[in-house]
Amino acid sequence: PVLSIELVDSNLVITQTCVLGTNNLWPLPVHLTVNGEHKKFLLERKSKTVAVPENAVVNANFGGFSFTRVRYSDELLKRLVKELPNMSKYDQLQVQSDVFFECTKGYRLFKDYLELIFNHYSEINTHIVVSQVLDNFEKIMPILRANGNAETMNEKIEIFLLKIFAKIGWKETD
Repeated sequence: PVLSIELVDSNLVITQTCVLGTNNLWPLPVHLTVNGEHKKFLLERKSKTVAVPENAVVNANFGGFSFTRVRYSDELLKRLVKELPNMSKYDQLQVQSDVFFECTKGYRLFKDYLELIFNHYSEINTHIVVSQVLDNFEKIMPILRANGNAETMNEKIEIFLLKIFAKIGWKETD
């Protein structure tokens, strides 16, 4: 299942859809945080509305308790990304993984994923997160090669990795 999360007035609208495009619905355990406060409930219908404070930061799959992908509205994703440094390793992994999923399904541009990674993930040096990001880079590279953009991407990846290496104290030797 895919959870789509958007703000309508001061309400969070949570809608489930099937990744395969069918009308299947599941009883879906939802664990989310709103401004750091953990809330959980069972989503047994297509959608649910939850009141949230103004400018709420929402993590819709806190701790990865639900086997689901999350599609955040642009505004909610922007707010969540600002909190990346304060998130658990698993939640950091989930956010980038959800955005990559959106790109593979055509909901977002790969440019959005690359901007997320290059602008916000070079400070994160958790092995599992970096490993997943590098796997995703490898999946993108054939597209970039076909469009003649592989060299530019390689340069950006090198800069990304050098920032991570500097953070963990690794230095290149001859």
